[in-house]
Amino acid sequence: MNSFTLTRADIREATSWGYHRSRSLIEHPYRLDTRFTAAGHKGGGRTERFRLSDVLSRLRPHKRFKPEMEQNLITADADYRKGNMT
Repeated sequence: MNSFTLTRADIREATSWGYHRSRSLIEHPYRLDTRFTAAGHKGGGRTERFRLSDVLSRLRPHKRFKPEMEQNLITADADYRKGNMT
């Protein structure tokens, strides 16, 4: 759980929240620690990734938290670790 595996898109998809609510989850009360993936050989964008443990600890006390959200985030984390990146 110390690996940086989740993207903003993973968080939005798992929670079914929009841009602003998922952004405030990441930014408030302080910004979550992130790492960027390396750009590809031919260039391309870098992807910002977050730790599963950080996101879950921020998400659980939220008033709109549902247990399905946690399972969806764990699934997205497992998919990234297996190499089934989206």
